[in-house]
Amino acid sequence: MMRFKNMFLILLMAGLCSATVNDNYVPSHTLGNGSTTTFSVNWGIAETSDAVVIIRTVATGDEDTLTETTDYSISAVNNDLSAGFTVTTVQTYTSTSQISILRAIPPTQNSNLTESESGTLREGSLEDAYDKLTQLVQDLTEVSGRQITIPRTDEGITVELVSSISRAGKVIGFDSLGNVTVLSAVPEGSVSISAYMETVNAAADADAAKILLEIPTITAFAETYLDDATAAATRTTLGAVGLTGDETIAGAKTFSSAAVFSVASTLADSSQLASSAAPTSDADISNKKYSDDQHLPYARMYPTSAQDNLTDTTWTIMVLDTDEFDSGTITDTANYDITPAVAGRYLVMGQITYTNTIAEKSYAAQLFFNGSAAKTIATVHTGAATTDVTVSVCDVIVFDNNDYVSLRGRVEVGAATVDINVGSTDTFLVLYRL
Repeated sequence: MMRFKNMFLILLMAGLCSATVNDNYVPSHTLGNGSTTTFSVNWGIAETSDAVVIIRTVATGDEDTLTETTDYSISAVNNDLSAGFTVTTVQTYTSTSQISILRAIPPTQNSNLTESESGTLREGSLEDAYDKLTQLVQDLTEVSGRQITIPRTDEGITVELVSSISRAGKVIGFDSLGNVTVLSAVPEGSVSISAYMETVNAAADADAAKILLEIPTITAFAETYLDDATAAATRTTLGAVGLTGDETIAGAKTFSSAAVFSVASTLADSSQLASSAAPTSDADISNKKYSDDQHLPYARMYPTSAQDNLTDTTWTIMVLDTDEFDSGTITDTANYDITPAVAGRYLVMGQITYTNTIAEKSYAAQLFFNGSAAKTIATVHTGAATTDVTVSVCDVIVFDNNDYVSLRGRVEVGAATVDINVGSTDTFLVLYRL
């Protein structure tokens, strides 16, 4: 009968007791502002040791758990910790730190529900025990709310991991059925990372990785044109001139070597060209076309081999077996002629110096064109015996690409005794493009 009375009393007192634990437990998280040291919460605790204060570094996530009394103190609201409390820190914290206040109820049972052998039930002890249980449930609910969970509708799912030895150096993943499992750092079937790339992955920052990868550093100037959408925009950034299209080039430009233009340049009527050669004064040049190397090609030939006893009254090719200058391999020292190979007008000059001459006879020179036509003939008659007779011939001749010219001589003396003076200043053939 006594046992029934005690049970009834317990139920009655439980019904009469009102809950003293708030139903809105939410951990407090506040950013520091460099001045505030007091932080209030509206949920209760039984002892000051039932709360914990953690300072979290915002940038890194590093945490530092403070020590009560040394780093902070707790004061109750209206002298009742169950109604809320205030944490006062010893130092201030800036916005780089977050002050977190959390409940940390120890999972112990220290309540004694009976006061003596008489079996009297202590109402306060019973309520304190229920409060602590409720707080522990709230703490677990708050923690579990931040955990990864599996839907309650999934059936037959395995979440148990293999032993620490088997999972060492691996990562958590899911198999084809959705079960929790461990995977290698590099999934099977993928390319394994090389020892070289491991050094790149371990690089402290992007600049260090670029050095390992031998990637050149892009300067700020280079970045200005890497973003250009078109080639024309890049040329504008660089101040360059395009290969095609019309463009205006501003400012004076200096060329360190000869400039080659593939098309004729047209100058405005008001253009002025200054030359470093005489005359040095400015000149007005209107609507003219210019081309480099206007007088190419050119050449000069002369004999070095003896040519004696010319056949009388016969035109004889002069043996011009040496060239003094040749702008483009246009002399033929085997056939003793010049083929300029460029169509145009040419000044052609020839000279023959005869020696062992006979008085009152005829001596001639001829520009012989393409081996068949005499272009120009010059004849000298001597009135008395002389050592040398020089005959010069000159003409302007129009050449096609394959035309050539040689020098011929002729004597009418009645004997084959006349010779040709050998030397670059006595007998020669010169061709010069106009």
